[in-house]
Amino acid sequence: MTAVAERAAVTLRTCRLDAAREGPLDGTERARAARFVFERDRLRFVRARAFLRAVLGERLDLDPAMVPIEAPDGAKPHVPGAALDFSLSHSGDLMVVALVERGRVGVDLEALARAPATDGLARLCLTDPERAALRGCPERFLEFWTAKEARMKLDGHGMALDPRAIRLALSGGRPVGYEGEPEIALERVRAHDGAVCHVATRP
Repeated sequence: MTAVAERAAVTLRTCRLDAAREGPLDGTERARAARFVFERDRLRFVRARAFLRAVLGERLDLDPAMVPIEAPDGAKPHVPGAALDFSLSHSGDLMVVALVERGRVGVDLEALARAPATDGLARLCLTDPERAALRGCPERFLEFWTAKEARMKLDGHGMALDPRAIRLALSGGRPVGYEGEPEIALERVRAHDGAVCHVATRP
């Protein structure tokens, strides 16, 4: 487990799930794991949860098996009573966990091996100014998407928050913040080679 970035109050931890170890899960996690059809997906889920528990246990000085992770009614996962917020993302076998001890955090990671967006997908996710900035550079779509999904994860809204309702502030055609939300910081970070990762934080 290695800290790959320490920016402001955010700590990032990364792993490759295909090489990670399995670990103790709670009953809810075991039930979720049992529902996967493909063994590779089941193993990645189990290893992702084990890695998350190891990261949180290290920060909270708890045995990983004893970390009480809760996500009521599909809300953002949290550890009750802990002065810590976290967010996780994985793409293929790449995983990242972001942690802050003050405020809120959202992180999204996407492997560059994913195909660039079609114009139809861009219309569903991006505002007109964002699509104009993307024109001629479709390979940059994942930069826009990870910036938006980091914001969607920040407060636990996920896809309930329309991506087009998130208006990215752009500089040089790349996302650097959120229009109308100056209190939320956005940063592109290097989590894994061959992947794009953005972190959003709110005090």
